[in-house]
Amino acid sequence: MSTRSDPSSGPGAVRDGAEATGPAVLSSFFPLPVESLEAAGLELDLYLLNRSVPTLYRSAGSSHTVRDLTNLRDQGVEFVYVPLVQHERLRRALMERSNDAFADDALSHLERARIIRQACQQMVEDFMRFPDTPGIDEGVTSFATMLASWQLADEDKFAYLLEMGEHHFATAAHCVNVSVGCVMLAAHMGIDDQDVLMAYAFGGLVHDIGKRSIPANLLNKEGRLSEEEWQTIRAHPELGLELIGPRPGVGPVVTEIIGGHHERLDGSGYPRGLAGDDLGRPARIGAVVDVYDSISTARAHRPAISPPRTLDLMSQGRGSLYDEEVFDAWRGMVRLLVKRDAGRAPARTRFEEQISLSMVLQYPPDGGPGDDDVEASGREIPEFDENDRRVRVQAQGRFIARSSGGLETPPERFDVEITAIRDSFLQLSIPFQAGQDDVLSLTLPRGIESRVHVHRAHIASQGRWRLVGEVLSVDRGPEGAAPDQHATSGRSREPGEAA
Repeated sequence: MSTRSDPSSGPGAVRDGAEATGPAVLSSFFPLPVESLEAAGLELDLYLLNRSVPTLYRSAGSSHTVRDLTNLRDQGVEFVYVPLVQHERLRRALMERSNDAFADDALSHLERARIIRQACQQMVEDFMRFPDTPGIDEGVTSFATMLASWQLADEDKFAYLLEMGEHHFATAAHCVNVSVGCVMLAAHMGIDDQDVLMAYAFGGLVHDIGKRSIPANLLNKEGRLSEEEWQTIRAHPELGLELIGPRPGVGPVVTEIIGGHHERLDGSGYPRGLAGDDLGRPARIGAVVDVYDSISTARAHRPAISPPRTLDLMSQGRGSLYDEEVFDAWRGMVRLLVKRDAGRAPARTRFEEQISLSMVLQYPPDGGPGDDDVEASGREIPEFDENDRRVRVQAQGRFIARSSGGLETPPERFDVEITAIRDSFLQLSIPFQAGQDDVLSLTLPRGIESRVHVHRAHIASQGRWRLVGEVLSVDRGPEGAAPDQHATSGRSREPGEAA
């Protein structure tokens, strides 16, 4: 039995008919996380994949117990599959469960948010997979309506739907966060009409619908992109407008958020390079909330960035990239949320002080704050010379983020030699080609783990590549001590610690 099916592999991943497999079958199933069976399992026909063929697991109305859920999880089953014609049943079940959860004061803020966000993400994911299926957008519309009504009914309870913890970036989760944030910010700035707030909610939920065909590794990449990657990314707002714009009832709030969330006040944004008065309030609100969530969210190669540091980074663009009034309102609101409940957000860490905008946002190949080897914080990337501290530290390395396609694929782990240290920068030697903005995970003596962001890479000699990288984080080994001085004439240090 194939258990770990990937629902993000496209609409062709699961198909109708037990005789055909994989891409050969027409789209007629949608994936449903096992956790969602708590709400909808009894009303749906549930299928598992058996060698890419959907096989009936439980028919609608069959008994389905907690033990069944546990058995599925124990077998590594993450998703079951449901006939697309039953999507309306799922929508009704998730809406009812979400409304009940919002009204249930006995639930913790965390549990309430989990139930509602999971349901909302399901509707967004299904819409992104099957945008042309009649009625599929009704799930997103229904949840947008509920989000607006909840904001007006109880803004304090609603605010906990904004995920500020160490969640990982995924397009659907990001869309839910942007939607909740847009509704909160619009209301905070004086909008109290439910229909208008519903438009902000819907615009946030579908603002990245144009990314539906972009590979996940490109969506998660940060820093400078290749020309081909940049053209792919910058097209997604207009692709989103092509999908959403012609639909009945879609007004200017929605289209401005979709088409304008990557535009910037100074005209440096995309896709049309709009500036100043050409940007309406919805685009300005969407831009601030979208960037905030993109920066603060954890990625595969770095942890989440705390709200204070995220706001610090964004403040570099206040008045030039982002509308001052909108940004100030968002900053004040986020600060108040953290002040009321500091436990809901990740704490500020030492390593994130080394993070700059050029490391956490996407830029074209010839632009962005990473130009000329100077980070947005103004720190110059060093050229190592004989005055730098020379060391000879052996480590094991692996790539956890690759910035460029077409490079040689290294083994899972490979030998790394650290040859020089200056402040939080390292000079490394590895036996494989690396690219600017790659991220390495290093295992040093005594189990010390470190993440390094590559700023420069060039061929040295005998097939080895010399890198200059910046230490993003250091995790001490279980012994809690640095290596002996004779083992590493320069020990691994926290970012910013003096050499």
